[in-house]
Amino acid sequence: MSNLLTELLYFHGTVDTRECRELLPEIGDFLIRNHIRENEKSDSSTSVFCVLTVAVTPDQASAQSKELPDNYSLKDTCITRLKSYPIFTTSSKKTKDENEEQTFKIQGVPDKFASIQSLCDHLISTKHVLASGGSLMKPISRQPWQLLAKNIEYPEKEIVLGKGAYGRVVKAKLVREGKETIDVAVKCSTENGDAIKKVEGFSSISIQFNSIYYVSKIRELYG
Repeated sequence: MSNLLTELLYFHGTVDTRECRELLPEIGDFLIRNHIRENEKSDSSTSVFCVLTVAVTPDQASAQSKELPDNYSLKDTCITRLKSYPIFTTSSKKTKDENEEQTFKIQGVPDKFASIQSLCDHLISTKHVLASGGSLMKPISRQPWQLLAKNIEYPEKEIVLGKGAYGRVVKAKLVREGKETIDVAVKCSTENGDAIKKVEGFSSISIQFNSIYYVSKIRELYG
C-alpha cells in the first residue's frame, strides 16, 4: 500500500462496517480505509484510491447503514450511522520527461489535491458538507495494536509454527521505532470471503478480551 496512506494516522487499512461503527461513535468522526476493489484494473486514468467513512445522522446514512444489525451490542444507544465516500485519484504526465503527477478529489468538491491529507484538511477547515450531509470534524487515529506491514519482519526462510483451517501460523518479529523488537506468531491466510471474516472476527474478540494471543491478518491490510 502506498506511503500516501500509511503515513496518515487515521488510515485504518481494511476495516468493515462493524469496525467502522465502533471506531466512529460521534457525528463528524471520520477515517480513511482501503477500497475493497483496489486491485481492479481500469482503462481510465481516474480510479478509486481509498474510501472516506464519516459518522453521520441516520437520515444522512447510506441505505445499508441505516438499520443496525440485531446482534450489535450498542444498538439501543447508538445515535450515529455511516456514510462512505470514494476518493478518486488521477495520474497525469505532461511530457515524457516529467514524472507522473497524482492528484486526489472527492465528489462535490471541484478542487484537486496533492495528497489525501490536504484533501481532508480542506474539508475540515472549510466545513464543507459532502453529498447527503456528511461533514468532517474529528479524524480517528489508529490504535497502537493496529500495525503496518512494515512493522512485521519475516526470517529469510519461513518458519511455520502451525497450520489450521484458514491458513498457517509463522514466526516473525515485531519491529517498532523506539521499542524492543519481540518475536511474534503471525496467522497468514490466503483465503477470501467467509474464511477471512472468521479470522478477522477471532482477531477482534482477542483484542476485546485483552487476549495474550496476537492475531495479525496479513493481507497487506495496513500497507
